[in-house]
Amino acid sequence: MSDKSKILYYFTRKEADDRIHFFQDLFKRAVTLTLFKSGDELEKYVEVNINRYWNYILRLQQQEKEKGIVPTFNIEDELLKKVSWYTKNKDINIKRKMHLLKARTKILNTIDKFDNRKYEALACVVCKLLGAKNIVLTPSGNEAGIDFMATINFSSNAHYFFGINGPLRIIGQCKKYSSDVQVDSIKEFNSTLLDVFSLTEKVRKVLPNWFITSKGPIIGWFIGHNGFQSGAESRAKNYGIITSDSRDLAELISCSKKFFPLDSPDERSLGLIYEVNQLILDRSINMDINR
Repeated sequence: MSDKSKILYYFTRKEADDRIHFFQDLFKRAVTLTLFKSGDELEKYVEVNINRYWNYILRLQQQEKEKGIVPTFNIEDELLKKVSWYTKNKDINIKRKMHLLKARTKILNTIDKFDNRKYEALACVVCKLLGAKNIVLTPSGNEAGIDFMATINFSSNAHYFFGINGPLRIIGQCKKYSSDVQVDSIKEFNSTLLDVFSLTEKVRKVLPNWFITSKGPIIGWFIGHNGFQSGAESRAKNYGIITSDSRDLAELISCSKKFFPLDSPDERSLGLIYEVNQLILDRSINMDINR
């Protein structure tokens, strides 16, 4: 993981407060805890890199807004490099959302601790919050490159776009990588989608009957814990594959009014652990019954 990734990782997982900070103070703390620099080495690193990282934060602010994520920081004074955390937002129109969003850091830290199997189950929990039906977590192992499946129904108001043939069918893959997803992983997933489109023998044994008989469009969803290499992101876009990282999932879960909205961030985090473990247990029970 690069220095920049380590520092961003720290910022996105640090518990927020309601104070205004000089970015230099936060940056120095991040460098100390993630890059283990101290003394003269720390001061020199901060002096040389502060402007570069500040400009990166400004660019990131815009990128996060375009992606639909509430940015990690509010820029309080661009000239003096003063920031506050995302929870300190004065916009009354999103007051309710900000209350829910306070759980984002706790939920993201919880996701960090999930192993590969729990990360796959997490995707199914997110599908449920999105209103998906027929959610399936495939067995552990290489199930033709498919980790989860789901269907999402659209309201009658969307019939002019999606038609009336059936719900949107989701084919998903999850990667709990410690680094960015590379372009080769996207190419492999696209090959899986081509197998699904063609109903090859390789995927027939994995796809349930309801998926095969449904007539709705098929969409690929690739979830990578730490995001995607720029080449992988653009390749996925060209293939028509939806991409998400763990920050996207944490945002969606924390903002969901269906997910323990009245509980504290700690309680909601524990709720996520329960939901994931229960889904894996249910999958195990169903497999035993079907043997």
